[in-house]
Amino acid sequence: SMLADQQARGNRQTASGTPSFSKVDTLTIANTTQWELNDSVSFKNIFGYRKVDSHSYEDTDGLPIPLLEIERIFEQEQFTNEFQVFGETGNLNWIAGAYYFNETGSDQGASVTGAVDFGNVQPTSVFAYPSWANTFVTADNTSYAVFAQGTYAFDAIPGLSLTAGIRQNWDERTAVVRNQTGT
Repeated sequence: SMLADQQARGNRQTASGTPSFSKVDTLTIANTTQWELNDSVSFKNIFGYRKVDSHSYEDTDGLPIPLLEIERIFEQEQFTNEFQVFGETGNLNWIAGAYYFNETGSDQGASVTGAVDFGNVQPTSVFAYPSWANTFVTADNTSYAVFAQGTYAFDAIPGLSLTAGIRQNWDERTAVVRNQTGT
């Protein structure tokens, strides 16, 4: 019986009804470039890109039959860029700039909804089973911003300064959630 088999394995080992795997591919690019226009004004650009693709398949029930197999398929891409101009004019240190961010992605969580034993060769995807459920989420996030800040140091009182700043953001977010079943 399955109970006797599990007891023979002990409490730190389980059986698996399917071949499990986890594969993650990640690409990251980052760059910061700065240059001086003159002794009092500089420019800086900060760039970032990241792409992640992930696919995993696991047997969550710990039984030698396929019962609670879960498959996750995740893709995400992200891009950011910030441009800054900054400097010093007399007693005023200042910075101004703009920022952009965009992220798109999808996430699927699929699971077997009926136990079917394929024998010695088990599928490596939930979608190969005759009955499955899938929650599929897609998202797109975009953000824009402009900003400025200045710090003025008073000559009359050493150590006293005043800092003021402003930032405006615009955000757009969308998400779509779909539930599918296969029979």
